Amino acid sequence: MFGLTPIVASDMNAHIPSGQLSVKELALRTEEAMKHFKLFSAILILLCLLWSPNTFAPRTLASPAPAQSQKNEVRVWVNTHSGVYHCPGTRWYGNTKEGKYMSECEAQKAGYRPAYGKPCGSDCR
Repeated sequence: MFGLTPIVASDMNAHIPSGQLSVKELALRTEEAMKHFKLFSAILILLCLLWSPNTFAPRTLASPAPAQSQKNEVRVWVNTHSGVYHCPGTRWYGNTKEGKYMSECEAQKAGYRPAYGKPCGSDCR
């Protein structure tokens, strides 16, 4: 129609100038390149997984010092006018006209007494 002759399978590569690849050779090289690309991708993914920090394993936290050596310190509010200290979460904790924060042990050593006779629970010795 446009002056082109149909190409028969037997002479498919007859019109290709020297130095260029035939369709068959090009398909083989493309297939070979894809194999190399897949192999390279797999190796790259494997290396990334090996060199990255292990995020899939459960992490264990370093435990603090044993519970026996820890001191249970409660921070209290001392009403310096009345000489009474209040525990966290109570009505007068931090809400009196005169006062200051300190540990329960410090408050007891300074001569302050717990409100309503109920200590907060520090391990004072």
